[in-house]
Amino acid sequence: MLAEDLVTEFVVTVPGYPKRAEGRAALAELYRGYGDAIVLDGAGDLAVHHDREKSVVTLEYSVRGRIVKTGRPYENRFVSIVTVADGKVVHWRDYLDSLAVVQALGEAVPVRD
Repeated sequence: MLAEDLVTEFVVTVPGYPKRAEGRAALAELYRGYGDAIVLDGAGDLAVHHDREKSVVTLEYSVRGRIVKTGRPYENRFVSIVTVADGKVVHWRDYLDSLAVVQALGEAVPVRD
């Protein structure tokens, strides 16, 4: 389903996480340790919007799970803009609630005066 030359962009991300992954193998490597940090129990709230002329799909969805190290709950919402060509995903642009990730992991959130 993912093209070999897939480009994934993380527009809103967390500190230490890349803004871009190029290639299916690079994306798989990026997520290799995900389950060691966060376990997802489910997803929902799916809304799908199609632009058939441009072969673009916009997905809105939520996930829920827990942080492995602490057992703390994790919930997040996403918007993903996906471009498809020849039946494969060639570009994926992701937006997420980065504060939800930082808070679930228990990291200090910088406060500005």
